[in-house]
Amino acid sequence: MAPPPSLADYLASQLAASVPGHHRYALHVLRSEPQRSHALFPHATNAKHAKVWHEETLVVLSERRQVPLDGDTAASAPTSAAAGAYDAPMSAGAGADSPSATSTAPVASTSTTAAAPPPPPHASHEPAPPATAASQTREALVPIAALEASLYFIPSTSCALLYISKVDTTGLSSSPISPTRTLVSAFVAHHLAHPPHGAVRLRAHVFARAQSQYLFPGSADNSATKRVLDDKQLLRWWKATLERASTMAQGSDVGGGDEGKARDIRKWYLVPGLAHLESLPYVPSTAPGWTYGHPYASLTSPLHPASDPPAAHPLPDHVPAFADDPKSRFLHSLTSSPVAASGTAGDYDDAFAALGSATFSAGATPLQKVQELERQVERERARLVQGVPGGVDEWWERMAFRQECCAGQLVGFFVVAVGEPAAAPSSTSSSSSTAAASPSASVAAPPSPIRSSTSSSSRTHAPHPPKRHPLALRPAQYTKHWSTLHNFDYALAALGRLAGAVERWSEGVERAVRSTARDEGEDAPAGAEEEERAWRARYEREVAREVRVDNALPAVVGDKRPAEGAPGAAGATGAGGEALKVNVLAPRKKKKKVE
Repeated sequence: MAPPPSLADYLASQLAASVPGHHRYALHVLRSEPQRSHALFPHATNAKHAKVWHEETLVVLSERRQVPLDGDTAASAPTSAAAGAYDAPMSAGAGADSPSATSTAPVASTSTTAAAPPPPPHASHEPAPPATAASQTREALVPIAALEASLYFIPSTSCALLYISKVDTTGLSSSPISPTRTLVSAFVAHHLAHPPHGAVRLRAHVFARAQSQYLFPGSADNSATKRVLDDKQLLRWWKATLERASTMAQGSDVGGGDEGKARDIRKWYLVPGLAHLESLPYVPSTAPGWTYGHPYASLTSPLHPASDPPAAHPLPDHVPAFADDPKSRFLHSLTSSPVAASGTAGDYDDAFAALGSATFSAGATPLQKVQELERQVERERARLVQGVPGGVDEWWERMAFRQECCAGQLVGFFVVAVGEPAAAPSSTSSSSSTAAASPSASVAAPPSPIRSSTSSSSRTHAPHPPKRHPLALRPAQYTKHWSTLHNFDYALAALGRLAGAVERWSEGVERAVRSTARDEGEDAPAGAEEEERAWRARYEREVAREVRVDNALPAVVGDKRPAEGAPGAAGATGAGGEALKVNVLAPRKKKKKVE
């Protein structure tokens, strides 16, 4: 069996084969090394045995296009006045309304202001000829789309959780054709077809909430070119994108010698506060195989063997507390914990990391501090289980009344699972073909365990921690480059300076990856030409590479050319790409009386 393609290779191949038109893209795939996570299931009953490992992934897609000269280039060019509009210093507070703009990393200025040199003595005082447009622009890479995801792996149960936290565009593409859907669907399909670290089960989670910008501060100002979807359009877009990813994973284009291998992929979606029939006007059922409801009544806890029934484990073992997710904030509010919610400063990851330091309260030893934290977790677990006696169904019913789910804007939760045991037939199961009033099938409330308990099959062996991905960065290095990219100004007015900053960011990423690979013994000795070519090939295979797209354009309909993969296009077509038939009622005009 041939080895599976790398994530960068698979994304590049899908972009080159699926995006219409002629484009020159550049793809960056940054990954962090695995590290322990205590915040995903902070109140799990078997946290000591089912260890969770966490790693981050950032995918940035850039386009090569013409951009105005930035300040550094214009200072030495004859037509520096044309670039003066881009010499204003970049504001670190740009896009402060975006969640990604809360980083405190310093912002380096990418422009310089220099006085024009005096003319030479023999220079003519006649006015210079007007500069051409070509002399005021240059070709550079500009980010147009990005995806941020977190991967959690539990070696004891061979289960992985993929949480796609943010997807955003800049509106700076020179083409009306958007590659965002192709990028996101290929990313999900690669994980479904090739679960990382050899995981047997994988579940991809998405929380869909419409917002003007997520990853690119200042991009909301590009309203003329950036298409921002409303809540209903975003829900339809995500459902169609995940459906496409499932089809790709089940098809023959997954690579790695898995052609023709059947995969049982199960899919759920839920709009809190709406029953299935109430959700149909906003999220139509255009594709079979979707279940309307949450998966926790059908799938066992990822911390326990797949053969365990879902009702055998309490609520804290089922609901993951992802970073910047309403589920984690709801869990935190139910426990009244002094520890911060998952993904914020002071969460359980920080609390357990502090145990390894030498800073303790007076008279407390490291062992006493660990025991005190464990007693606190036990109290919070008991409070959580006793506060939600109805289990996962009651928890999801109460989730619909949270401000994040009932503030006048529809939100959606999506889960796609692969490798799970076949679902047992049940007369009370809820599916997208039934008009169930409740979001999921009701199950009996689990017992309320106060003491930590473990399944015997979940601790029969001590699995090893997952191996790092090739050319992965250390968490501190990953955070540094992630934060730097999130502090640029992506407004159209700053396009010239943005291109120069992105070039320096790309060079810094390569230096950091090479330095980390050298420390890990993955880098070939420098100096030899063959070794340098081998390193370049490996870097392009795993981290960064150019993507050339040369495909036919779609058919022109009227005066508009449909953009393949444009966000929101899911509401216009069905699962097979056929146009949905819409019946429009026309008012009957009253005939005039003839005198």
